[in-house]
Amino acid sequence: MPLPKHTILDVFPLELLEHIVKTDPSIGNLRQLRLVSKAMKDIVDPLAFSSTTISFSDIEENLRTQLESMASGTSPNSLWTTRLFIQDLVQLDGPESDESVDNYNAVLALQKSKLIPAIAALKEVKCVHFNLSTREPYVEVIAALARLSKLRTLRVSVSEFKGQKVAAFSRISNLEEIQLDSKWSSGFQKAARRLILASLPTLKKLYLEQFPQSNAMELRKLILPENFAESSPPSPLTSLCLFGPNEIAVDQSCARLLRNLTHLDIRNLNVIVAHQFDSNASFWDALSSSNTHLHSLLAYPLTPSLIRYLLSYAGLSSLRIESDHEVIEYIYQPEGVANLAQTLFASVLPRHCATLKRLSLVGLNYRFWALTEATLNEVVSCHALERLDVIYHFPREMQDNLLFASETPFIDMSRLLSRLLNGENLPHLHTIALAPARKLDNAFGKAVINVKDSQAFLAAWQRLVCQVDLTRLSHSKVLRNPHLKLYVASSGANEGVDPDFAFDIESGHFAVDPAQDWNES
Repeated sequence: MPLPKHTILDVFPLELLEHIVKTDPSIGNLRQLRLVSKAMKDIVDPLAFSSTTISFSDIEENLRTQLESMASGTSPNSLWTTRLFIQDLVQLDGPESDESVDNYNAVLALQKSKLIPAIAALKEVKCVHFNLSTREPYVEVIAALARLSKLRTLRVSVSEFKGQKVAAFSRISNLEEIQLDSKWSSGFQKAARRLILASLPTLKKLYLEQFPQSNAMELRKLILPENFAESSPPSPLTSLCLFGPNEIAVDQSCARLLRNLTHLDIRNLNVIVAHQFDSNASFWDALSSSNTHLHSLLAYPLTPSLIRYLLSYAGLSSLRIESDHEVIEYIYQPEGVANLAQTLFASVLPRHCATLKRLSLVGLNYRFWALTEATLNEVVSCHALERLDVIYHFPREMQDNLLFASETPFIDMSRLLSRLLNGENLPHLHTIALAPARKLDNAFGKAVINVKDSQAFLAAWQRLVCQVDLTRLSHSKVLRNPHLKLYVASSGANEGVDPDFAFDIESGHFAVDPAQDWNES
């Protein structure tokens, strides 16, 4: 009598196997696991082949086999791939050197015969990242992507766009999310306009990012249809990101199209130009007059027109004023910045305090933005806050002597932590990022030029936080929250990143994560 056949499911329940697979989702491990049994293959395949990369940067022996399998439409990629990455295609204008001519010709022939059929066979693809080069067959690739009926998200990254063929970009439609990173040559701006307008009736998220040395841009030339009028219906776009070193000009005509906007990230202005001309004033005023109420705003720099907009309504859930240019912020002191900061604390925060869940004011000039007793009063009045990123004044003298009492209005660490973490002011707070700031020296911010100075700076900062005795607050539900996260600076406080400090209920002090302890270096 033959022995009954058993599968791995006779040993481990399906739920446990699925948990194991999702816990360690590296492609190599997954593709080994799928060989264990048919049952395991059924579990693993949707994860193992959910993402596919087509790249000619590392020509392997089995590349032809892989492309042929994909092009046939019978490979697991065709069934399960929803994310496609296309990069490092073979250049059409010849090899880099004479020595590689034979290999170049062979690989170019493979690309010409198999690339487009392979893309066309991935009919389940919903998201594509395309690193575009005009020296490569970008027109053919764009045309192939246009035939993927389930495609909803497209990211195109291109440094130099020297091509003149842009008509194919109009063929991709029904996108819900577009991300474009470029130096924004005139040619790419034409291509981007075609791509955006073709999906404008369905587009919900638009991200435009500039590479360094990018050309100036006007948003209206990218997103406004030729026949757009004040009476035209708004776009369904709810999320817009404009990020880069140069200005992407926005005006009142853009605001009329963007009346459904709820999330805006606009960090694309030269700080000096913005403060001198408040160049986006018509945009903010038009948003206000059209009753467009953002739920989430990440902006830089703060300007009078932005303040006016924030005071025009209530209900913001996330407000982030953040700069990547601490040095510029410190050196350049435009007239009126102190008043803008004061107005934000004294008027804007009370306006939105009932709904504000996230507040971030970092990368800014500490002389105007580091917390004082008065500004902390406004912060802790935002009782719904769940995450807070703020600047703390940490002068050189305090680094050398933690008992140093600065004759400034800035609040001390013990007072700050006590008021933030007592569980009464901010009962929902679970993430805090404290960014130390002071006038420029070798050990601060973007001015770091000496590793030893930087280590001493961070070590002293950690000691300052850990010396605060919070024993009397050990009952606080905020401190007892196992998910409480305290970070040294906002730059490290990203989703999924372990916090720098953990609170020890027994000692009443924060302790540094050993992996982040600069005092042990």
